[in-house]
Amino acid sequence: MRTSHILGAFCLGGAALSMSACSSPAERAAAAGAQAQQLLDGGRYREAVTQLDYALRERDDLPGLWLLLGRAKMALRDAPGAYAAYRNALDQDPSNREALFSLSQLSLAAGQYGEAEDYAGQVLLLTPGEPNALVLQAFAALGLGRAADAGRLAAEVLKNDPTSELGFTIKSMIAYRDGDYAEAASLLQEPFRRDTNSIDVLRQLRRIYRKTADIRNMVIVTGRIARLQPDEINQLDYARSLYAAGDVARGGRVLQAMKPDTGATRRSAIVAMWMNGAVAPEMLTADSAIGGKKWVRLALAEMCNRMGRADLVLGILGDERATDVRIDNVDGQGALAAALFATGHRSEAIRRAQAVLAIEERQPWALLVRAWDAFDRKALDAALRDVRVVVADSPALSEGHELLAAIYRAQGEVSAADRAVVNASRNLSDEVDKLQYSVSYLTDKSKLGMVLSLTKDFVARNPLSRAGWKLRRDACASTGDTGCVTRATEFLGRLSGKSIDYSVDPEEGGASAAEEFFAS
Repeated sequence: MRTSHILGAFCLGGAALSMSACSSPAERAAAAGAQAQQLLDGGRYREAVTQLDYALRERDDLPGLWLLLGRAKMALRDAPGAYAAYRNALDQDPSNREALFSLSQLSLAAGQYGEAEDYAGQVLLLTPGEPNALVLQAFAALGLGRAADAGRLAAEVLKNDPTSELGFTIKSMIAYRDGDYAEAASLLQEPFRRDTNSIDVLRQLRRIYRKTADIRNMVIVTGRIARLQPDEINQLDYARSLYAAGDVARGGRVLQAMKPDTGATRRSAIVAMWMNGAVAPEMLTADSAIGGKKWVRLALAEMCNRMGRADLVLGILGDERATDVRIDNVDGQGALAAALFATGHRSEAIRRAQAVLAIEERQPWALLVRAWDAFDRKALDAALRDVRVVVADSPALSEGHELLAAIYRAQGEVSAADRAVVNASRNLSDEVDKLQYSVSYLTDKSKLGMVLSLTKDFVARNPLSRAGWKLRRDACASTGDTGCVTRATEFLGRLSGKSIDYSVDPEEGGASAAEEFFAS
């Protein structure tokens, strides 16, 4: 019986019956649950969660409500919340297959392969030979390093269904794990031709093409995923591929179509994709597709500040300069203040920064302006207080780490300055400007071994980073490592659309195969 039918049985009329008309907790819970089901069907997931929270306050012993909450949390990519909801459903209904399947999948995504295997095993006890449970066990076995078991399970799946996309996906993952990327891609070509909309096949192809920097195919696959599942993560992934391929116009159109978001998380992601794609800021400022989007222009201003192009920021944020600081424009005003300081408009920069900090005391660019001013005045303790907040709150900003090291050097604490740079380099994810700063600093210190290690780890995590591969190639050339130079040159060629030479392997590192797959 469908969950909505189960809930409807408690309160006749379901969503049509108002909650105020329900006289008992069970009826009120059922009415809220039925409304939540309608909201889920309409893609209104946050509103559904609100309804379910109300329903569960009335009755928390109905597994159907917990299942609905799990689905809503999954749709919102709230993995911990989804896990807790499905776990509650399973506690109340130990043979519930939806809960078991979902808990197995969530455990895989979290890298808890033993748990994932156990949940899938419980499904197999209920339904021996269930193909989806076999697939989950195969994924778990692969995550646990038991490739032979994964291969055996994949063979069993394909024996029952020779066209099983997931069976071929597992075999592809095994080849991927073994470093045979050509075979990993080849195994999925027939399933892909049969169904170009199979999300599991597309996700695995995306992993392969990202790892091998096959940018032409990466654009195709990420574009298809974004059309099938047009959420923020997939849209940004598609835009990232386009910018990595040098297609600035199409990348801008993808950003233009996204819902507005002035939050720092998305802004950092956009800045990183531009900088890793080595996109010239002048190309972005000339792109009419993003020029009219205030939230995108704010990201562009931040990128220009981080690239030392404060002159461009004054044009990008010209409208901000004509207005006063308000609670709704503190991020733009902070970025503008930083650009003003860098271009010699010191008094105006400090005035704007102080006004920003009066509203938002931890705004990073405004804090940097105050710290830069204190540093120039040799008020090192004051500068140190502010920059420590920037480094803690906004670790992606290389300017914070750079100023922190400069303060320590000015205080005669050279070892502390070195530690600040090392700590910055340890937290690298996709911030290529921070990598550039760390590489420059360590090169000046003749720490070429650390430079090689940093650049290798960076391109292993970010194989589509044109800027990262350029730094890697330069680092390899500085040590005379011709093999390393060849690899970097090959990958830069791939990012320019050249054909793939699979005899040249990617740099290795990062998450395990299964963890990377399920986290994507």
